[in-house]
Amino acid sequence: MEEKTNNETTKLIQQCNVTGRWNFIDERLQKECRELPQINFHYPYKNIFCKMCNEERIEYVNNYVGSFECNEGERGYVDISFRSMFSFLSYEEQADSLGHETCKKSQVYDSIKEECRDIVCYPGRVLINETCIPLLPYTSNLGYTLTFGVQVQSEDPITDQRYLLQKMEKEILVQLGKQLNRKMFPFLEIMIMKANDTCLSDENLIGPYLHVSVFLKLFVNVVVNRDDIETKLLEFQKQEFSFKYNVGCYSCTIKCKVTYDNDSLYLPIDMHTKRFDSTKCYLKTTNMIPESHKYVHSHISSLLQCPQIEFNEREFIFDKYKNILHVPQYNTVLDYYNFYLTRSYHGRICLNTFKSMMVSSSEMSVLQIIILIFTILSLLCLFLTFMTYCLFEQLRTLPGKNNMCLVVALFFAMAFLEFAHSIATTPKLENDDSYHQIQ
Repeated sequence: MEEKTNNETTKLIQQCNVTGRWNFIDERLQKECRELPQINFHYPYKNIFCKMCNEERIEYVNNYVGSFECNEGERGYVDISFRSMFSFLSYEEQADSLGHETCKKSQVYDSIKEECRDIVCYPGRVLINETCIPLLPYTSNLGYTLTFGVQVQSEDPITDQRYLLQKMEKEILVQLGKQLNRKMFPFLEIMIMKANDTCLSDENLIGPYLHVSVFLKLFVNVVVNRDDIETKLLEFQKQEFSFKYNVGCYSCTIKCKVTYDNDSLYLPIDMHTKRFDSTKCYLKTTNMIPESHKYVHSHISSLLQCPQIEFNEREFIFDKYKNILHVPQYNTVLDYYNFYLTRSYHGRICLNTFKSMMVSSSEMSVLQIIILIFTILSLLCLFLTFMTYCLFEQLRTLPGKNNMCLVVALFFAMAFLEFAHSIATTPKLENDDSYHQIQ
């Protein structure tokens, strides 16, 4: 390979010791010189490694000269006032530490397992100052699925559910477009809506009796601010809006409130069986966007932006039929909006959710210990009471026998209530493929 400059030809140096000035033997450096790509900045050398093994000394001096200052005020100890030392409201959050266990800034201490857990981010984001920042703030080809429910309120009867769904479909896209400050139809791949009443119903629904589940699949193929668009999609899940409905009345106002709806996740599957279900009304809109199927579509939830904690597959049970994640060691059950599973079968949850789980689990552990202690004491007292009646015949009168029956009943009731309940609520981890989901 040759480079031409000012009508002269200069050969590109692609091997070590071409200049004859290198007096060392370093096989690793020679390999890096040969195999790594060319960097024009180091011309006439192929790359920095070729330059290092053709000079007399193995060193590299950058042409950049910068000015650096040391702030002497940040060195040494931190001045803390006497008042703040005894104030619970005045403190600085530092790395979590407990006993001999000190975690890094990119970790959190797990008080249940007594170990440090790494803090991670959603794919495409990186942890900086305890915040997940997009690697590419402005990017394109972003796929999302947005699921929610709409609680419909009307002061007038609703007589045509299919027409209502058509009007609501347009209004949802309009409201979503206002939220994102752009027209939504070019980004719409699939929109599925399901009302909790038949399309051919003769009933006039009035009030908050109509609930509509909505499934949206979006693909943004233009350059956008990733953090901004994900934040606005999250905010839409708490939106309220209204529109006019002109069937059966004159300019009736339909009020809609966006709510949580776990059933909307299954709408793509429900559409295949809708012809067998005459009790629901469906509406589906599709729009082909080229090459959108090549990209992963992320589900819109707080997990897109929050710092996360990862569980390995032995720490949780995933129920694919109910879409819930059970974490036995923390006595916690999470719905689909509060977790997601990676391709390696690891479960991830938000850091704030994890901290709440630890607090709740610790509080429950203390409460359970207290209850267990007093239950055992009560059982011991009941047993001694029963033995007292058995040893002294003069106590076994008719009232005494009634007391003995009461003591026996209380003894077994408390024993079964405490120990049988503990056994029944102790979850068991299962190694079954049905407990995994690939995201």
